[in-house]
Amino acid sequence: DVFRAPPRLGFLAVLFGSGVQLLYVVATQLGIAILGFYSPSNRGAMLSVSLMLYVLYGGAAGYHATKLYVSLGGRGPARRVVLGTALLVPGIMWVVFLIANLALAGKNSMGAVPFRTIFMLTFMWLVVDLPLCFLGAVFGRRNPIPLPQKPHMIPRIVPPKPWYLHRVVLCFTGGLVLHALTFVQVYFIMSKLWLHQFIYMFGFLLLATISFVVGCAEISIICTYITFAWEDWRWWWGAFLIPAASGAYLFVGVPTFIFGAYQDLRNVPAITYWMLVSYTGIASMVMAVCAGAVGLVASSSFVRLLYSSAKAD
Repeated sequence: DVFRAPPRLGFLAVLFGSGVQLLYVVATQLGIAILGFYSPSNRGAMLSVSLMLYVLYGGAAGYHATKLYVSLGGRGPARRVVLGTALLVPGIMWVVFLIANLALAGKNSMGAVPFRTIFMLTFMWLVVDLPLCFLGAVFGRRNPIPLPQKPHMIPRIVPPKPWYLHRVVLCFTGGLVLHALTFVQVYFIMSKLWLHQFIYMFGFLLLATISFVVGCAEISIICTYITFAWEDWRWWWGAFLIPAASGAYLFVGVPTFIFGAYQDLRNVPAITYWMLVSYTGIASMVMAVCAGAVGLVASSSFVRLLYSSAKAD
């Protein structure tokens, strides 16, 4: 039963595909930065390249989302999964960014993005990223994940577990461990951004990213193993949500750190607080889906390796 499709498989595939797409962007950007192609004199280069890479990696999102959905026997049409992958996560980020930009424009701020640029970004999203998602889905349907065993016709009854092994508790503890792992790195970055300073220690960022990825994989595998130890085969959502809970800690921790570290904020406009919360929310969503994708890949590989040599009754 460990390879039985989880409930809301389509939604899980959408989040997984979006997380893989963002992971590709982060990995490529770190590689470009380590090679020394970014300069403090051109601060907008990294953001521009990130947007271009996100659009171009739309095919990877559609490929991985459809591959997971088809491999687990998704019953609905795969085009819904592709549309959700292309529209859900970037759509939420686009709405948050648009509201924040409208607030800046209402204050006549120089930091507001011109509407022509917003139109071009929307055009790239819908005209380039969306078709690439469908193109990647075509290849994803043809290359399903090989599963060592097939689930039984009747699901196995799951025995009751202690309260501390429920998914909510595991998300709380697992996210806390990952948050503690990246505490220093994240708040160093946020301090630099708050003070409008350029971050050029890309080697430091690379090591921090590697440690975070390894931590997500370890936490996910450990929680999956504990779940199996209590004869619970419902591990798919836990493998994604437990590492993804670190994004919630980021969303709560960053404003708390900023307001605690900088006491004299009485003269700061309210729009600054709104921008901080908005962009922290976007960063938290990116962190959550990336961590969830890493955890799901790690646990899936662990389970397939574990059951590849097992014989079904």
